[in-house]
Amino acid sequence: MKESPIFVRTYDMLRWLIPLTVKFPRQQRFVLAEAVQRTVLRFHERLIEAARAADPLPLLYEADTDLTKLRFYLRLTTSTTMWGCGW
Repeated sequence: MKESPIFVRTYDMLRWLIPLTVKFPRQQRFVLAEAVQRTVLRFHERLIEAARAADPLPLLYEADTDLTKLRFYLRLTTSTTMWGCGW
């Protein structure tokens, strides 16, 4: 069975995002970096759960909420220039 593109893209996002959050300043590593990591992992978990659920729609709504939160956290990190990648 071929893996869905959403799982591949989410895995790639995890591989890219987790190492970046480790480079956050120490003060923010325990606040914003932890929120980003927790949210992106929860998003991925909900996609996995939805793929195996009899009724995936509620889980997909929750995943969409997680993705909205992640967008907010990433926007906040870019506006506070915590990224070391020149954004």
